Amino acid sequence: MRSRSWAKLEPSPEIASSEPRLKSLLMKSLIIDNDPIDRNLLKDIMTGFGKCQMVTGGKIALALVKKALKTSIYFDVIVLNPDLPDRDGIELLLDIRSAEEEAEFRDTKRSLIFMIASHWSKDRAVDAFSAGCDDYILKPLNKKKVIKFLDEQTGLKRGDAVKLKEGDQAKPFNIIIDRFTSGKIDLPYTPQTSMQFNEVVKKDLGFKAIANVLKQDMSISSKLISISNSAYYGAATKSENVEQALTRLGLVVTKQYVDAFCSRPLFSNNGKKYSECLDELWAHSLNCAVISEITSKVLNLTLQSDAFINGLLHDIGKAVLLQSACELENQGKLAKNLDYEELLQFIDKYHNKVGSKVLKKWKFPFHTIHIALNHNKLDSCDSISKELLVADFANLWAKTMVVKDQPEQMDVALEDTKSARLLGITSDTIVEIEGRIDESLALYGNMIDTLT
Repeated sequence: MRSRSWAKLEPSPEIASSEPRLKSLLMKSLIIDNDPIDRNLLKDIMTGFGKCQMVTGGKIALALVKKALKTSIYFDVIVLNPDLPDRDGIELLLDIRSAEEEAEFRDTKRSLIFMIASHWSKDRAVDAFSAGCDDYILKPLNKKKVIKFLDEQTGLKRGDAVKLKEGDQAKPFNIIIDRFTSGKIDLPYTPQTSMQFNEVVKKDLGFKAIANVLKQDMSISSKLISISNSAYYGAATKSENVEQALTRLGLVVTKQYVDAFCSRPLFSNNGKKYSECLDELWAHSLNCAVISEITSKVLNLTLQSDAFINGLLHDIGKAVLLQSACELENQGKLAKNLDYEELLQFIDKYHNKVGSKVLKKWKFPFHTIHIALNHNKLDSCDSISKELLVADFANLWAKTMVVKDQPEQMDVALEDTKSARLLGITSDTIVEIEGRIDESLALYGNMIDTLT
């Protein structure tokens, strides 16, 4: 079993109330599988994590889910075999998510749903994740590997029923996870304009519709006009409105600036301890975005999602966790003497899933979410797309550029990394990409930081 997984993160979603679902680290699970061997193996595993129910068909499963939605004891985890005798598994998944929506169980409140399958094609994976699947497990099932998978996905240990007390300083990082997954931590900023802008671009509604979206945010509109009038885009006449700025900058460049402007606040913080790390993270993310964009152009790749935004948001989970830690510390929920280096190690370990959850909540495309989850995990990822390879390569390159005062030394040359080899990148390609980086970084970095 090789999953798209990262490190353990989620104790559980929350129940349909203002209280977090898990006062104890103990989950309630539902197994939907008509294969008796797999079903019994899963039951043996799942009961080690908490209470477990089993059903063999989709109709009774949906009835159980709807009944549980009316109570305060809803399923934390659902394991679903997509090949059921009475229902298509993805259709059942859609029905479960619809029932959750009707009961106002959304985002972090809803169940974690994992599918098990003998094979997992790209089309099947896209359908499943679009329907609301959180991850998948490949057959044949192996007890040790399934336990490891659940450990990583839920943040629990088999047999662990330890009470998690709010404010427990002995488990400071558990507090961050618990409050994030229970929805008690507000995301610092939602890039609403960027999301609306990308939706209009996706629907190809034209410049007028795009301009109307941008006009809703006067700050971004004025910044785009200012950029279009800069020396770099020097013209005989100045842009007086958004439409003129759009015409001068072009759709692609405008989109990149909008994405960057909307993302920048996520990497900002007034706390001195956190602001330096967030600034460094922003520099790394912008570098990654620029390198991703240039790499895709140099290689003449046709991608299904925007390389710039993929690079810009690949580490968004780190920003959210840093913001969460700062918020909890200000509320007195974390010790003031918390080991900062341990905090950074914790964030590095858990940021993949946090980032993918945030991007999923914001309804970003599948590939952008997939990259946030797997940009540093090529060796454990089943589905390796061109988009992921570009982001992984750019991330490795960007890591050598912004690491406090000293550049990070890689064990191998960039052209010898796995993503470079799979993309067909050579030392000559590296030179060509490098020749374009400095000018692009100066253009984006200076303008965005100046106008933010």
